[in-house]
Amino acid sequence: MATISERYNREGQLIGWQVKIRKRGYPAMVKTFERKNDAQAWATIKESEMVRAVFVDRSKAERTTFRDAVEAYITNTAPTHKGGRDEILRLQKFLRDEVRLAAHALATLTTRLFEEYRDRRLNEVAASTVKRELGLLHAVIETVRKSHGMIENPVSDVRRPSVRDARDMPSACASASASKRSSAGPRPPAACARRATKAPIVWTGYSP
Repeated sequence: MATISERYNREGQLIGWQVKIRKRGYPAMVKTFERKNDAQAWATIKESEMVRAVFVDRSKAERTTFRDAVEAYITNTAPTHKGGRDEILRLQKFLRDEVRLAAHALATLTTRLFEEYRDRRLNEVAASTVKRELGLLHAVIETVRKSHGMIENPVSDVRRPSVRDARDMPSACASASASKRSSAGPRPPAACARRATKAPIVWTGYSP
């Protein structure tokens, strides 16, 4: 099924090894590698997947970068949403700031890459903002996942930070806030005033 042939440049120098796989019922596959061992390993994996009927054509995900997917979402999907303008602004900023992450092919995106993105952003913005951004990036990948042969969404397993809301305010802060509204009551503690800007982070599972 698989044939491996040498590839030469115009000067006759060996530049790689090309694999061609043809099997009835499956799309023809062609890929070039610098090393023969890599070519043989790739051919073995693909042939095994075909024999076991678990083959998924990932060629489109290998050719498409995350930037391509984000730009397509900005053009085709975000404008149809009620909050589309906000999504577009967030994604445009993502493309400006995360050049290396955006350059990854869809097939090479991993949960670890997005965990590192999460950690970077937590040093820059509020946890609630990071949670919204991860939810948006998850939505971007979902729009292309099935059509590009991606079995899983790598953002799905990224733990989301969750910020406690006003219902979790300590009773002391609540009491002090109530006293502040009366002319004779004490002022709320400084910690209560900082609560909104430095709320504790609680790690949660996936919730887009």
